[in-house]
Amino acid sequence: MFESLVCCLLWFAFGLLLGFLLFWLYDKFFRRDGSDWLSEKEQEIKSLRAQLDDSNKKIDNYDIEIKNHASTIQDYEKRIKDYELRLADTEKEQEIERLRAQLDDSNKKVNDYDIEIKNHASTIQDYEKRIKDYELRLADAEKAGSHLNSAAKFGFSPMKNGEDDLTIIEGIGPKICAILKEKGYKQFADVAKTEVSAIQTILDEKGPSFRLAKPGSWPKQAAMCVSGDWKKLKEYQDRLVNGVEFDD
Repeated sequence: MFESLVCCLLWFAFGLLLGFLLFWLYDKFFRRDGSDWLSEKEQEIKSLRAQLDDSNKKIDNYDIEIKNHASTIQDYEKRIKDYELRLADTEKEQEIERLRAQLDDSNKKVNDYDIEIKNHASTIQDYEKRIKDYELRLADAEKAGSHLNSAAKFGFSPMKNGEDDLTIIEGIGPKICAILKEKGYKQFADVAKTEVSAIQTILDEKGPSFRLAKPGSWPKQAAMCVSGDWKKLKEYQDRLVNGVEFDD
């Protein structure tokens, strides 16, 4: 019984507390003037809407700025491409100029080489000409040496002071030799191809003492000297008397 009474009291106390709480809630939210609460909420809504408008406005401004920046970026990209093209053209022009300079330098070197080649070719031709001249002179010297050696076997010395010694022709002494050389008869070949009458005219012009000389055999003897037939010359001179054949 006692326990039931305590339980009833507890439920009664709980009911009082619940009633008091419900009254407090009613008094706070329903019984007082609700216009203040609505005003607060409207102010909050207006503030939120203002914030929303401001945010939308900022977003619009950001959109405009983004578009402007996008346009600026496109302009920068275009200008960059233009600069790249201009830079490429400049580099190409510089490369072309460099290649042209190299080409000019190469052409100059080629021209210099051509001049050097021509100079060397001229020098080579000169050397070849000199070599041929030396070869001819050497051949002549060898021939002359052989000629002199062959002449020496028969007692002849056909050269004197580097020239043909016309005095080995029987009938020609030192004075007549000088006269003939003065007139241009310096070699055996000159005498060999000359008519006897021409030699006689030269002697007659020099006076009576030279008219006694008989040049009839001189061209023949000179021809033997030219051909190097010293044996034949020796045999021929053995038949001469002062350069004159016995039949003369």
